[in-house]
Amino acid sequence: RWRDGLPDSMHGVVVENGHVTKLMLSSNNLTGRLPDVFAQLPQLRVLYLSHNRLSGALPPSLGSLLLLEHLDLSHNKFSGAIPDQWGGMLSLKRLLLDHNSLTSSVPSTLNCLCKLKWIDLTHNRMTGPLPDFLDFVPVRRPTNGRVAWWLGEAAETNSSGKAGGGGKAKIVRHEQ
Repeated sequence: RWRDGLPDSMHGVVVENGHVTKLMLSSNNLTGRLPDVFAQLPQLRVLYLSHNRLSGALPPSLGSLLLLEHLDLSHNKFSGAIPDQWGGMLSLKRLLLDHNSLTSSVPSTLNCLCKLKWIDLTHNRMTGPLPDFLDFVPVRRPTNGRVAWWLGEAAETNSSGKAGGGGKAKIVRHEQ
């Protein structure tokens, strides 16, 4: 449980040169809403909070973390939309939001995330079209037959016959 913006235990915290750079607090049975205190950690590069019971809206304040490279909030109970402000996380390479209760559609502001290599939005209740900046590559994931969206480097060809990859992130739509 969060208390005064900090977790009760400080295991999983990496400090470099006096700055918190990594918070790895997955599978800690954390509950409640995600506090805005993370926006006060400008050197934060890794934030892993997966497999907890965090809920509520995703905080827009995370968009101010310019050095954040890896954000894993998967397997929680977050609801609502991905904040438009998250387009400000310019160093983000990996965004995992799967297995939540997110709704709405992918915000077009994520277009600003030019370093993004992987985004997993599977197992949510998202609707609407994907933004034009995401290039579709149809693939069937062998582990299940559910319709899901994820983004990653892909070598498959898209509907126009162009190969994916080349360091550019691709959206992949799994179809039944």
